[in-house]
Amino acid sequence: MKKNLLNTFLFLFLLAILGFLLYYFLPLKKENNLKPIKTTTTSNKTKPSKETRTEPKQEETSDSLDIQELFDGVEPKNYLFTLVATGDYIPARSVNYKSIVYKDFTWAVKDFAPLLNSADIALINLEAPLLKNCPITNEGFTFCGTEKHLEGLAFAGIDIACMANNHASNYGASGLRETKTLLSKENIQVCGTIESPIAYLNIKNKKISFVAFNDIGSFSGVLPANDNFIKRYISLAKETSDIVIVSFHWGTEYTYSPTERQIDLVHKAVDLGASLVVGNHPHWIQPVEKYKDSLIVYAHGNFIFDQMWSEETKQGIVGKYFFNSQGKIVDATFYPVYIKDYGKATIGDSSILNIFKNITLKFNNL
Repeated sequence: MKKNLLNTFLFLFLLAILGFLLYYFLPLKKENNLKPIKTTTTSNKTKPSKETRTEPKQEETSDSLDIQELFDGVEPKNYLFTLVATGDYIPARSVNYKSIVYKDFTWAVKDFAPLLNSADIALINLEAPLLKNCPITNEGFTFCGTEKHLEGLAFAGIDIACMANNHASNYGASGLRETKTLLSKENIQVCGTIESPIAYLNIKNKKISFVAFNDIGSFSGVLPANDNFIKRYISLAKETSDIVIVSFHWGTEYTYSPTERQIDLVHKAVDLGASLVVGNHPHWIQPVEKYKDSLIVYAHGNFIFDQMWSEETKQGIVGKYFFNSQGKIVDATFYPVYIKDYGKATIGDSSILNIFKNITLKFNNL
């Protein structure tokens, strides 16, 4: 009997010790394995003046592709100004959520800010309205971003935001107006809406116009890509400026190949006077075409976006375009984009440029 009691006491004593060890040491081990979210403070840097912009450091854009072979021996050094254009840019959904969590609204664009700031003009396809009271979510297809994304756009030196797309009017006409008002605080102009169809910039004694059209569905407040609107506004831009830049939101998602509709629209735009046509929406890279004396980029792929579910949707290009004093493009250089962490545009590698080069050579039968 005494032996049984002793054994029971020893068992309970050992059990108590084991419980003590589990209670105090196991949670500590778990806590030590947790990885806290990195937080940073936001820079108050505003958009640099055109005169102070410089070329990005080589290590920041280590891979690039020059397509001088499309320009028939035109000397690329004889250029007057440069323009940089990106792929789809959404300050919404997971990009908005992550920026809020990180407390850094330059986070998504930071790696490409030197390149964007190096150009005389920086152009984006802004595929979401900016709102003071934007709901925070990382899912769904009703896009908006908080007004704090102005910090990132200013940091990157953005000049023109095209809003002719299928998400800019997700919060209606009032959302478009609020976005335009907010962007104007950083001297960023809007094009492609019914109320603001054309934007203008004066660069080195040249007046440059920007007009954009949406060919993905019909949405109130944005310019549709029908023949009447295309003819009216490109013709007007041509009459009221020296150089016309046209953007299209168009095509079939998730394909490297432009549609016949894209080719037809873009040739009409060039025939009406466009010097450069910037395409977006497919979320994959599409080729470059030289038509007459103008350059067409059918799709730049994604730039700042949260489609992490495939390699193709994490890839994009940023184009830097060189214009001469007659408004003709004399050269273009492309930089690879690789998206990480649901929205951060990072410097990609040569494999992305190889894809872009191959589809361009195939499309142009080169």
